[in-house]
Amino acid sequence: MIIENMKKIIILFLFICLFGCHTKEDDFLIYVISDTHYISDSLVDPNNKIYTKEYLTPDCRNQKDEDILIDSLINEINDNDVDLVVFTGDLSYHGSLISLKEFKNKINKINTQVLVIPGNHDLYIQNTYSFINDMSYKVENVDNESFKELFKDNGYDSLYQDKDSLSYAYIANEKIMCLMLDTTKCRYNDSNNQNLGGGYLSDRTLVWVEEMLKYAKENELKVISFTHHNLLVHNELFKNGYVIDNVDKLVSLYKKYDVKLNMSGHMHIQHIKQEDGIVDIANGSYLMYGNRYGILNISDNQIEYNSKQIKIDGIDIQNNSLSYFTNSDFFEDENVGLLMAHYFDGDYEYIKNNYKKENINNYSVNILFNSLENNNQHFIVIEY
Repeated sequence: MIIENMKKIIILFLFICLFGCHTKEDDFLIYVISDTHYISDSLVDPNNKIYTKEYLTPDCRNQKDEDILIDSLINEINDNDVDLVVFTGDLSYHGSLISLKEFKNKINKINTQVLVIPGNHDLYIQNTYSFINDMSYKVENVDNESFKELFKDNGYDSLYQDKDSLSYAYIANEKIMCLMLDTTKCRYNDSNNQNLGGGYLSDRTLVWVEEMLKYAKENELKVISFTHHNLLVHNELFKNGYVIDNVDKLVSLYKKYDVKLNMSGHMHIQHIKQEDGIVDIANGSYLMYGNRYGILNISDNQIEYNSKQIKIDGIDIQNNSLSYFTNSDFFEDENVGLLMAHYFDGDYEYIKNNYKKENINNYSVNILFNSLENNNQHFIVIEY
């Protein structure tokens, strides 16, 4: 009898260790993707000799493989126990209604809640074109109201919406508020007759932000902020037009209400910046070499962030994406393109092992490579 009781105690102890200490039920899993820049195939004639998808990507995005990249990501999400998926802007290549509709149809296949915010390439774009028969033709763009209607069930049915922008708050569960901020200036594109790429928040939006932060504090909700533009300066060369113009006001609110994490994009560079107790994680563009998305694993006491490369059976997608750097006319030679690809991917170890200043004549490139931090750009744990 004593032996049998001991066996039961041992089995119970093992069960508690394996399943009772820290299970998936204790955590909340968010996948974060930025800068998908989707363009409908119907806007690009495959027989076009000038405006090919490769031609449309001077910043080295792998636009050609965009469909298989996005479809594979959707399969990856559906194969895992993901609680929430967030796209942090620049959903489309250049703001055409047809591209955003097709993107919407794709994310409808995701079997969990999906949230979106716009980026500077999504709204009121002045030059939304199709490229047919070696010519370009104007097509319909998207304004704030049509964006809200199109993505109504991707956050824009929230009870907590800002009246002055496309910002909203989403209560993910009884412990988490996702503060989804529209930092675009696109509403002023028409009056300026140009596409405004920078970011800002109006004073009225900032008042609304503080109302949401007060609500979160009163209800003991952990706030995670999501923007398209950057909250912190990741690099002096990526400051103007990348960091939110009046960001000091937002940072002050985040310090006041103990918001420790913002997820952004826009730069297309994978990078983590920490300053005065706040972390801004800029996810690299999903179409750029590395082809990464972010994973937030949220528990009661911490948030763990990892970036992960997509893997696609039968295709060397990383090599395909790398070729846009190594074959680019922007870089003086293939070696510089290779180094820049790893810079955009946040792979500083590769650069430190392969970079030689005397072999590079480009001043800006040397500044980038001489100012690399030592910290890991793909992983961080934020304690609460």
